[in-house]
Amino acid sequence: MSSSPHSGQHTQHRLKRRRIRLHGESHAVRDQRRGRVIGAVMAVVALAYGAQVWWHVHQALRSHGDVPMGASSNDVRYRLGKPTHEQGAEWTYTRAGQVLTLHFDASGRLDHTRCASQITASDPCPAVLSIGIGADEGDVVDRFGRPDREVLVGQDKVMAYDGLGYAFRLRQRTVVLIEHQAAVLPALFWRQLAWELVP
Repeated sequence: MSSSPHSGQHTQHRLKRRRIRLHGESHAVRDQRRGRVIGAVMAVVALAYGAQVWWHVHQALRSHGDVPMGASSNDVRYRLGKPTHEQGAEWTYTRAGQVLTLHFDASGRLDHTRCASQITASDPCPAVLSIGIGADEGDVVDRFGRPDREVLVGQDKVMAYDGLGYAFRLRQRTVVLIEHQAAVLPALFWRQLAWELVP
């Protein structure tokens, strides 16, 4: 008994439909795999970026340039050399256009820095998360948010970020001095980290 031409065509159409369905399913499976790989790569990139920002913020809030807060007087002397002036727990370094004052606690550890320099100094004060001498008041607020305290001192304004351990002295809306203290409150560290992660 031979099959009719119609049943043969019907079988061919069925096989063709099945091939198309299988072909479509394989595309869907491939697209799912591709989506998972792209998602995993994006997650790794995001984690790497987050870790880099965390390290950057952590270092900026715990050091003055390459001198970590809490460093011993010997470590500071090793890193910066002999101070220009030394009076008990307070050391002063005067360099081309920069005056850096360091204070040590009772155990001889660095706990406070104060740095002022001319905008054109060849050795300017280290910037704090890109805010340095000469930065505009608006730049400070854009970077750190509203300060915890603002105090007018003569012709200057002090913008203090107590939890971050920083204070910026401004004259005519321009940063002229940066102070840093060792104490950093963890909650405000995380706030600053979140601030850095948001574009």
